[in-house]
Amino acid sequence: MTLTFNALTINFGAPYGITLTGTLSWNSNFATATDTISMNMTLLDEEDGKTYWFNAYEITTIYDDNGFSQTITGRYYDHDYGFVDLSTLVTLFTYNIDVWRPSEGSVLLKGNSGTWVLFSFFEDSQLIEADTNGDDDVDWQHETEVIDIND
Repeated sequence: MTLTFNALTINFGAPYGITLTGTLSWNSNFATATDTISMNMTLLDEEDGKTYWFNAYEITTIYDDNGFSQTITGRYYDHDYGFVDLSTLVTLFTYNIDVWRPSEGSVLLKGNSGTWVLFSFFEDSQLIEADTNGDDDVDWQHETEVIDIND
């Protein structure tokens, strides 16, 4: 299923509104237990004229009896802050009992100034590492223990 918007405007009462342009697609394959969501969309804020967009943004999910795995790729652009590229370095896996967080995998967000943030997920913890000045070294990190909400 693909939705294409040439200029879909949602008006919240003058001067508030947004206009969407682009495509949003969802492809589901029952035989392989896979679905993919793809976006190439621009959002225009009618009040201030700022634009935000998703370019070649894609989330692919593969389901199995234990949970699901996901990969994420694409670029997000913010009028005020520039772009960030998203990429899955290690496929995310979420067990059915932990539907709110991955138990393994990592996602890298890389900014237009050479900075980056790496989110890594483990069975018992989550690690965030950041290069805040663009020299490709970790300048800040934080690891948190996962609290099991099922206990």
